[in-house]
Amino acid sequence: MTALCDLELPARNFVDLAKSLNISISHGRFSEALNDKARLDDETGTALIELLSELSAVREKFRDIPINWGATEKIATLVILERVTRICAELDQPIAVHR
Repeated sequence: MTALCDLELPARNFVDLAKSLNISISHGRFSEALNDKARLDDETGTALIELLSELSAVREKFRDIPINWGATEKIATLVILERVTRICAELDQPIAVHR
């Protein structure tokens, strides 16, 4: 929960973002996991941790701009762009922008 608080990201918006990025999680299941009433499977837990890391990178990149975490599709697009940027850097390839 600390990472969500650090990002000022409501849990509901986090779950919506995760779902839009094809992570299988429900609001109820996430709430249960946060309250130690259920355990997430390893695959889901790992995917959520990776998403938090990506959201932190997005937040850092746009630190001077307020982020509306409720704009799920726009935030998901930023996460995908962050993934592309990271992969291009790992492959030592420039990012090709087509207009």
